Amino acid sequence: MERIEGREQEVTEILDRIRLRLGRLGISSGARQAIGDDAQLCIDSLRDALGVVARLLPSTCQDLEGLQQLVDSLAVVGAVGRPEAAELGMNNGFADAADRFQELEREQLQCIFSATTNLVMVSDSRGMVTHLNPAAEQFFSECAWRSVPFWQLLALSGSGLDEVLAAYTPDSHHEIYLSWAGQWFNLRLVPFAPHADVPSGYILILNDITWLVDSRQHLERLVAERTRALTNSEKMLRLIFQSVGNGILLLSDDYRIVKANQRAGQIHGCSADELIGKDLRDLTDNHGRWTLTSCVAALGGETSMSAEIQVRRTDGSMLPTSFMVTSVAIDGRHFWSIIVRDISRQKALEERLRMEKQQVEEMNVTLRNVMKSVDGDRKEFENTLARRIRSHLLPAIDRIEGESSENIRASYLDLVREQLIGLTSGSASEIDANLLKLSKTEMRICQFIQAGCSTKDICEAMNLAFETVQTHRKNIRRKLGLRGKNVNLHSYLIGRRSLTVDQDA
Repeated sequence: MERIEGREQEVTEILDRIRLRLGRLGISSGARQAIGDDAQLCIDSLRDALGVVARLLPSTCQDLEGLQQLVDSLAVVGAVGRPEAAELGMNNGFADAADRFQELEREQLQCIFSATTNLVMVSDSRGMVTHLNPAAEQFFSECAWRSVPFWQLLALSGSGLDEVLAAYTPDSHHEIYLSWAGQWFNLRLVPFAPHADVPSGYILILNDITWLVDSRQHLERLVAERTRALTNSEKMLRLIFQSVGNGILLLSDDYRIVKANQRAGQIHGCSADELIGKDLRDLTDNHGRWTLTSCVAALGGETSMSAEIQVRRTDGSMLPTSFMVTSVAIDGRHFWSIIVRDISRQKALEERLRMEKQQVEEMNVTLRNVMKSVDGDRKEFENTLARRIRSHLLPAIDRIEGESSENIRASYLDLVREQLIGLTSGSASEIDANLLKLSKTEMRICQFIQAGCSTKDICEAMNLAFETVQTHRKNIRRKLGLRGKNVNLHSYLIGRRSLTVDQDA
């Protein structure tokens, strides 16, 4: 050991040579017979022999010459097998070291083979199953697995080993489903001696991933549902975007239209696609351009601003609109969302209301004039009413008070009543009122005339001369306003039944 410790550089070189030799080792049939059948489990672990050799150095090598001899012996064992190596003169010390190395590797792999919860299946070069670990034996306890092709046992696609290896590439991961068990597994097929021309066998490692597949399928269903919901939401938003009653425009930083709905195209007198790429400032007048740029410049954050502008349509006409602009950030880019509303009808209604208001004001002026005229008429009517009361009713009342004849008082009362009714209804007759001007004698003569009596009869009844009665008749016609008119006094008085009195009274 002291000699080895003093020559570290040479030990390092020899260990490098061990690594180089072990990297070139291949396992021949003679070596497999020397190691035994279970040695198939440790073929791929020969590359780890360097650590084992390092642990065996104190007990197997007394100097560098012994270490060199161990390296050469390992190379020989790896190349021609243990019996041939014995014939080449390997001493018992190095053979025992190789046996301990193989036994240690075999025990390590056997522990891993037995303790793992994965299903481990070992097959020969033809694919026939030769060994199962305890977990796999328990899983396939109801199946006849020995000397059965592993692809039949696992229900893999392919009728032969070559087809199975083509479908399930060695050293790769594959998902398989065992329908009879209702479980998913991750399959990895590992060949023995991968550096040899023909693998001496295969190890199949099956990891139960049923819960992973279930989780994945659940996530896939969720993703599909969310995708359908998102698609439906996009369709709904697209439908709303196209069918909304107001125009919607999406502007870039340079005022170019990048998106427009159908209503926006109708407002501008074109299709929505024709608006894409146009500068919105070119679609309005100078005042609208200034208003638009001012609103955009003053807008900040998530606030919005509204204003009114004139939109220039494709036919050159101008349309009054109101717009509301909002700042929008999409994928790190800045846009302006503008909602445009046609207010031409509103403006027309406002103009109509303005004209109607003007007309109402003019009508108010006319109504005030009419009211003034009505007030004048009312005052005139009141004056006329007062005049009639003073000139007709009050004198009649005075006459009634001084009249002793019951019939005459009754006639006067009837006339006063009719006058009052006429005054309240607004249809009082001047002629009826003139009856109140008649004297007592003239009233009696009117009663006789109304009753159809002749002048002679009146003379005899009232004991008056004929000329006196004629004079009274002339005075009656004058007071009643019938003088000079072709109106028979009897015909006039016949309608005044209130004048008719009992002749005996």
